[in-house]
Amino acid sequence: MIFVRIHILLLLVFSTMFCLGQKSQIEKDYFTTSNAKNNAVISSKYATEAYRYSKKIHFEKEVNVAKSWGDSAMFFISKALEFAGKASSNACDTCKVAVKFMNEAKKFLLEAEASLESVATASNQSDSKLFGQKAMYAAGNGILEAYNASFYLLDGHGLPSTEVINTENPEDVEE
Repeated sequence: MIFVRIHILLLLVFSTMFCLGQKSQIEKDYFTTSNAKNNAVISSKYATEAYRYSKKIHFEKEVNVAKSWGDSAMFFISKALEFAGKASSNACDTCKVAVKFMNEAKKFLLEAEASLESVATASNQSDSKLFGQKAMYAAGNGILEAYNASFYLLDGHGLPSTEVINTENPEDVEE
């Protein structure tokens, strides 16, 4: 019996050591040349997970179960906000369109976060359903805006001005 426990303990130790060196499935490098793009895509991936949990809240009949889904969704929203901030801070100075999209994504993610906080205090199923629906729509909009930003994002060094004109439409930028 002790021999089996030692093998199981060693297996757990080695698997833990192996997993510590790995990035999560979401936090991988999607683009080898741009941290800003990677962070925007990672933000949208986390927002997608938050969307899924918010959808479960919306269709859940039990308030306590909806609250547990809300805790999970809140975790993913906070991770999405973290990576949205990283994407904005890694963006070059000429990426005004991308920063505009990232700011919109953050706005929607903050709306989703506020709705999920309301789920935690909901007292009945109709309230949790309503706040889950609001969180679901806000997270969905955050997904789209973060993906849109990833198309325009460049790292801090930027591109020569002739190439910037081709990648961004200056008329769309509000200053």
